[in-house]
Amino acid sequence: MVQGKAVDVGLVMDRVRSVLFQLPDTRRGKNWHYSMADAGLSAFGVFFMQCPSFLEYQRRMQQTQGRNNAQSLFGVHAIPCDNQIRQLLDAVPPQTLEPLYEELLQCLMGEGVIEHYRVLEGKVLLALDGVTYFSSPALHCPQCTQRSHAGRTVYSHSAVTPVLVQPGHSAGSKVVGLAPEFITPQDGHDKQDCELNAAKRWLVRHGQRWSQYGAVVLGDDLYCHQPFCQALREQGLDFVLVCKPDSHPIIGEWLQMLERTGDVYTLRLRRSHGLKVYLDCYRWAHALPLRDGEDALSVDWCELTTTDEAGKTLYRNSFASSLPVTADNVREIVAAGRTRWKIENENNNTLKTKGYRFEHNFGHGQQHLSATLASMIMLAYLLHTLLDWLDERFARLRELVACRQRLFDDIRALSTYLHFPTWSAMIEFMISYCGSIKLHSIHDINYSLSFCQATDIWAGKIITRIKEPCCFVFRFLLFYQGSDIRPATDISFTVCNIGNFIRFHMSMEIIGINNGDIPGADPKWQRQQNTRCNHF
Repeated sequence: MVQGKAVDVGLVMDRVRSVLFQLPDTRRGKNWHYSMADAGLSAFGVFFMQCPSFLEYQRRMQQTQGRNNAQSLFGVHAIPCDNQIRQLLDAVPPQTLEPLYEELLQCLMGEGVIEHYRVLEGKVLLALDGVTYFSSPALHCPQCTQRSHAGRTVYSHSAVTPVLVQPGHSAGSKVVGLAPEFITPQDGHDKQDCELNAAKRWLVRHGQRWSQYGAVVLGDDLYCHQPFCQALREQGLDFVLVCKPDSHPIIGEWLQMLERTGDVYTLRLRRSHGLKVYLDCYRWAHALPLRDGEDALSVDWCELTTTDEAGKTLYRNSFASSLPVTADNVREIVAAGRTRWKIENENNNTLKTKGYRFEHNFGHGQQHLSATLASMIMLAYLLHTLLDWLDERFARLRELVACRQRLFDDIRALSTYLHFPTWSAMIEFMISYCGSIKLHSIHDINYSLSFCQATDIWAGKIITRIKEPCCFVFRFLLFYQGSDIRPATDISFTVCNIGNFIRFHMSMEIIGINNGDIPGADPKWQRQQNTRCNHF
């Protein structure tokens, strides 16, 4: 974690609210029950909590308790229904959210996070890549990109997602997402938009700002062509781009010529990993033309081939760079070029598979809805990254829980059944439990549970196993009540000998939690919970 000023999730959420309160409103008339801020904050709350049914649970809590966490944690005045959220946000361009990206980025920079990304004598690595977040053969809108093949048309939404990356696999080696550029039909253009055009638009709007930080742009072979490389240089940006031999025949011809004259340099290094031994062979050359013609851009070229002791090739890739390659920096430049994979694995894949549901169709709309919701999902990921870096208590909680999925399982469960007046209250509540601190020592928690006694106890086991995430809430209740019963390491325990059966006043259906262990339990309960993804 970066040492510096304390950053609190509540304060950061205040900045989120200040931006979303400025969402444009194109409605006419005066009979508005829900504000644009209510729609924006409600949608953002779903993505931040990683819970498609978050709003439904909060509506239920409002009915039973007269308050809800959407209001106390996110500032939602009144929770719109799902369709109302979609209708209100459809007219909001995703560019409206860029000030929030800027706010969060400035917060990271102000705390010195950018210094952790300095490589290559003080430069930062900025990876570009396109990602598709919606695809359908039927559902489409005027903003869709369409592709036809074998008589079949597929409609899609995509974006270029720039991220800050750094080499290595350490826990502090996080990607930092920047404002995306969406691939969408442009006014006044007959041809469909594409990834390269979107990347160029992003450069026009943000390139000079990142040139001040000495940014080196990373990308796959798609970007390694003169028009784009020239656009990078015009913005004052350097680059290290994948350069495949098949797509750059001119470079191949020059390499053959330079090899004959001895102007292709080689560095061989032997390294070991455990019992295995590898041989890294670096090759590089200077001033190769990127294309044929007198106006060709000149680049340096480098290559890495890794083999095992038997001579089997394990890795091979080549790069074109605007940076001068030498024996002293060739390893670092190749490492930088290889770091582009992080935009695939640690950004795009995280958005798709780690709880953000990036490819789920939360709403399509006819104008900007799909892109705006996608941008909110990326903002939620960026905010989580910021909290990991800068919020000491949040980072402590991450450390105590260890598993990221379990952390959000616990957050979803707690926010579903308990009311928290502030983010601090929730985080302190979780830290105190995970750190084995008695709950009654916490002063600022106002979760207002009500308990009642049950007179009817089933014969045999009432609960034999409580599955995540609800077990977390139930364990809290047992702990708070002072029971000497503690859950075992496999989260399996019995409560048949407890004289009092604890339940929430909002009628938490304990029977439904355990799908099969309790007579009369609904075995479809867990499956239903996992498939309720159409809700906000």
